[in-house]
Amino acid sequence: MLVIFQGPNHYVSPGWYPAKKEHGKVVPTWNYIIVHVRGSIEWQHDQNWLRELLERTTHAHEHGRQNPWHVADAPEEYVTRMLEAIVGFEIPIGAITGKWKLSQNRSSADRAGVADGLASERVSHAAEILEWMRK
Repeated sequence: MLVIFQGPNHYVSPGWYPAKKEHGKVVPTWNYIIVHVRGSIEWQHDQNWLRELLERTTHAHEHGRQNPWHVADAPEEYVTRMLEAIVGFEIPIGAITGKWKLSQNRSSADRAGVADGLASERVSHAAEILEWMRK
């Protein structure tokens, strides 16, 4: 089983590189952060296991909200019916491979050009990838 966790990513225009004006040897590319996790899938059908997963997941997303929702807020028969529709699984990790391409192979001038280009974009994922580049 391969599970892919894709982080922020954004198109990089060759027009952002000062090298375009210098020698023209530039092409479009993509900056990204990604993680591949490999393992064997284990299906979980146990209702108690599924309920605990649902409660942990809900708590992780509801925690800190003004009026957090809890599984116990729903009628028990409804929760039981919903649990029957959930397909649970675990993937014990056999290998993890992470990769990031953040223009680190470019000159400092080209990286600065990419940073300026990303800063001018009006989408949140451009700002996210720019933040990672600055780290």
